Amino acid sequence: MPLPTTESRNPASEQIDSLPPLDIVRLINAEDARVAEAVGREAEPIARAIEIIAERLRPGGRLVYLGAGTSGRLGVLDASECPPTFSVPPGMVVGIIAGGSAALTQAIEGAEAEPLWLALTEFQVPSDDPASFKASLPPSQTVAFVEQATNSGCRAQAHAGSGIVIGHLPDSVTSAPTAGKLIRPLRERAERAGGSLVLLNCDDAWKPELSVFGQGGQTMDLMRRLKQQLDPASLLNPRRLFGDL
Repeated sequence: MPLPTTESRNPASEQIDSLPPLDIVRLINAEDARVAEAVGREAEPIARAIEIIAERLRPGGRLVYLGAGTSGRLGVLDASECPPTFSVPPGMVVGIIAGGSAALTQAIEGAEAEPLWLALTEFQVPSDDPASFKASLPPSQTVAFVEQATNSGCRAQAHAGSGIVIGHLPDSVTSAPTAGKLIRPLRERAERAGGSLVLLNCDDAWKPELSVFGQGGQTMDLMRRLKQQLDPASLLNPRRLFGDL
């Protein structure tokens, strides 16, 4: 499997250790300039993301940054700067990094998919979402999956480095059959890619018809066994992200 772009070597800088300081500065500056160009090419999707985020923040929602390694640290940094810079209330913008607070000051190799997913259990899914889902995919398949999800009307946030996607069905979904029609092809795509998709949250009345979507995946099986062993009376984190395990 090819390495993610962020983990691959940049041919332009392979000999950076042998360059004189001035050439190093010029090389880094030239590579930095490519970032602005890349952002410019994605201006429309970024603007749409801003619209969706603003729509969710207005009624009291939150923006949650998820990341591992450098991207995780930058997310936490940005979240911590939002209150003093933009006067937003604490907790409106939240940063979650795989590996927890220790990963902010020390690299923790391999602290990606599972630790990041476990960190998410500390956050409740908004109750006004008709249904929310989580997909685990090979990182190379994340972008294509998100495109399919958004084209079907879902809102989706992804951490491409670990292949985790958190999605929300559109507000127009008001019944289990309609939800099933949207979720089923997404789950099939995730499974074809060697991943899984599970429901995180849905209307209680839908559960008899959609409960099958909450049964698959090694993560859910692991968490269910841990919860049964560590919290048989369901006293810890009631009604958290996994709902009734």
